[in-house]
Amino acid sequence: ANYASAQLTAKLQENGRYQYIYTSDATFAYDEEIPQLAIYTVNDPLAGAIKPDPKPEPEPDEPTNEAVLVDSAAYNTLFGTIAGSYAGTSEEWKALELAAAGRASSIDVTTLVANAKAVNGSPETTNLQRFILALTAVGKTEEAAALVQTMATSDISTTYVNGQAFALLSYESGAYDVPANALETEAELVAKLLSAQQASGGWTWKGAAEGDDPDTTAMVITALASRVSDASVKAAVDKGLEALRAMQHEDGGFRASGDAVDGPINVSSTSCVVVALCALGADPAASMVTESGATPLSALLSQATSDLSGFIYNGAANDLATEQGFRALVAYQGLKNTGAAYNIYTQAKLGQAGLPAEKQEEESAPAPADKPVVDKKALAKTGDGSAPFAAGTAVLALGALAAGIVATRRMRVSDELSLRR
Repeated sequence: ANYASAQLTAKLQENGRYQYIYTSDATFAYDEEIPQLAIYTVNDPLAGAIKPDPKPEPEPDEPTNEAVLVDSAAYNTLFGTIAGSYAGTSEEWKALELAAAGRASSIDVTTLVANAKAVNGSPETTNLQRFILALTAVGKTEEAAALVQTMATSDISTTYVNGQAFALLSYESGAYDVPANALETEAELVAKLLSAQQASGGWTWKGAAEGDDPDTTAMVITALASRVSDASVKAAVDKGLEALRAMQHEDGGFRASGDAVDGPINVSSTSCVVVALCALGADPAASMVTESGATPLSALLSQATSDLSGFIYNGAANDLATEQGFRALVAYQGLKNTGAAYNIYTQAKLGQAGLPAEKQEEESAPAPADKPVVDKKALAKTGDGSAPFAAGTAVLALGALAAGIVATRRMRVSDELSLRR
């Protein structure tokens, strides 16, 4: 800027030779001789140019941590034992999980349908959404469609953030059009979720500023996972993932808001995060790695019972923890089997998430009457190549399975856990 105006405004002349210099030193004299100054010509701008040394790679914001390995034999035992114990179930979440694992034939579909009809008059929290997802998973789409109608026209079904998230997942789980008399369209549900995001990036159960809840944050991310091609959705998901990372503990796991800060992680919260990562195509055994090498998956598996028959809560085997932990295992297995983003809620009907040996056995056996026909088109609706996390190399590993956790944790009310999920 201190040079003569003629030098600033004069046009470059063809075949002319010019020196290009840069300095931040105000005392620099233009006619001072500078060794090895690059010389360029207009018609050949690279002639004689001095190539600078390659720019060093910037240091990462945090060290690259190596994930702990997983004992695949223990993992398989845990998965298979829980799945076997659910044979004959008519419970909605267990039915969804067995269908996803390729075990739809072991579900009591008749009772499941009867229970779904009975709950049609109780649209509170996620009552309808759970059955919609389960019925879709076992191929009972007509019965599910009746619940979709009730859900869409009942404001109480989407009062809370988790209800809004699971309403979106319900629509996406099958070919369910939003009814003309629906109180909210899918776009409006997405808008409500985005507006409910806290400044910190997380979500809370009731949408109030009560502190980020990892469970709810993970549920919303799972519901938005297939929509990250939308810039505003992706920005929200990215911010939500940052919030989850801030809530992660050094052992790789999570505890719900309201739990003692110094208390142990819980299976429910950690499972929600594992499911969300799988829905984005991120390997929970290789993503969110702490300095100790712990991951969400290794943290989850550290909560297995000593006999590998289930999961613990507050230091003891617990049915709810086992069911939610199994849901995360099935989501993870779906990610591994498909090699792509896997959303257990919308892809359960495809039966892709069984252990490899089970998968082969199921495919070789005659399809049961209640087993849904595989809908290959449904895969295209889930996942997105622009997911905020790149899926890590498959690491089927299990950290040391703990026999138990310390029992000093404040007991949470089990009814609240059920309501959130």
